[in-house]
This record gives sequence, structure tokens and C-alpha cells, in this order.
Amino acid sequence: MKKIFTIFIITLFLTGCLGYRELDNLMIINNFYISKSKNEFRFILNEVSASNSDNGIEKKYSKSIINCNSINNCFTKFKRFPKSIYLSHLENIIIDYSVNKKELETLINKLNKFKELREDFYIVFIDNDNSKILNSSSLQTFLNHNKHSITFYDLNKAYINKNKISIPIIYNDKENFKIKKYKKINWR
Repeated sequence: MKKIFTIFIITLFLTGCLGYRELDNLMIINNFYISKSKNEFRFILNEVSASNSDNGIEKKYSKSIINCNSINNCFTKFKRFPKSIYLSHLENIIIDYSVNKKELETLINKLNKFKELREDFYIVFIDNDNSKILNSSSLQTFLNHNKHSITFYDLNKAYINKNKISIPIIYNDKENFKIKKYKKINWR
């Protein structure tokens, strides 16, 4: 009886990764932009894929666009993609200034449902349709070196504790990013 039990326990440990996900089936997102006009939202997802070449690893970027009437609806449409949305490598979420507090609250709750989500990515607002910011590698450098940058961790903590938070509104001035002002959000 002990031998059968021991063999059973050993086979459980030798089965490998139960939660394994194939990289080819993941849509790895590094940035995404949320724009809003009236009651219509647009998510622009910036996907990163890597491939081997003679010069080493080559990164390729592609965009996917989701149009919807609410943030909930946009996240529901994530399930319709042929690949699973993977947000563990997220660097920035760029949000249109017209997104209100209730919609931002919905965004926080939806993002918290991704189990692989790291909280060290940046949250910024822009007040005009400046989607070329999505392709800029200098945005990440600017946010890393700016002491006023807000991460998702900061935003989530303020939301949970019902505190005030000031999120920077940035603009692009000839490939140099600057903070224009701040959008203050009071979660009380």
C-alpha cells in the first residue's frame, strides 16, 4: 500500500507545469492607449513580439484596436482575440483626459482581475489625441526619471484607501515629454 501511495505522490510531482501557457498563444502588450469621444471608447493595444535573427533578438510591434461603448465592453472584447491578452509586460497606460472617475474605477477593477499583472507600470493622461506617444520609447525614459510619475500601484493604493491622487497630464513637445498639469482624483 505504501508503494502505491509513494508512486502516486511521485507522479504528481513529475507531471510538469500545470498552468503552462504557450508563448505563441499570448498577445504580449507593453503599452495601451484609451481614448474617449462622447460615449465611445477606443483601446489601442501595442503588442510586442520577438524573433531570432542574425543580429540577435529582434522586437516587432503591432497595434490592435478595439472600439466599444464602455470600458467593460472593451475588456469583454479581449476574449474575442485569437490570442490571450497578457499584461505582465505592461509599461504604460495612456488615458484620454476625458475619462471620468467612474470609468477609471472600472478600469482599475478590470485590471486587477489579471492575475499576472505587475503594478509597476505607469498611468498618465493626455488631453489630446496624441496616439504617436504609444510608439515613443522616450516616454518610458521620461516616466522612469520623473519623480511625479504615478504607477498603477500608487493609483490602486489611493483607490483602496479612498485617498486623493494627482495623475500627470503629459504632452509631447518635439519628442521631449513634459507634464502640462495634473488631473486630481478624490476617491472619497
